[in-house]
Amino acid sequence: MATKAKKGGMKAPRAAKLAQPRPNNSKPEPARQAPDLDALRKPVLAARAKLEAAEAEEKALVQKAEALMTQARQAYRDVLAPYREACRKAGVECEFEGGRTANVSPMSSSVI
Repeated sequence: MATKAKKGGMKAPRAAKLAQPRPNNSKPEPARQAPDLDALRKPVLAARAKLEAAEAEEKALVQKAEALMTQARQAYRDVLAPYREACRKAGVECEFEGGRTANVSPMSSSVI
């Protein structure tokens, strides 16, 4: 009595097919020449030097801009304080009132 193979099961590879080497129809690869690394490295080093110089210049410009902003803010505060005081003494609402208070939302309390 012969046994039936299971449906969908994996078949065992035949030993004869495994023993035979596969034919190689592809052409052999030509010998590759190693690229000239020194010739490729020089532009990379030059580009890196330019990048580092640009980053240093950026940092210097940012520091200079921050210093200018700090000076401008301080000068604004210095001339604003006497004007606000004069407005208070005159009983006139100052159009430059605020500061952080304009950005703060009113407090809310939730009572349960």
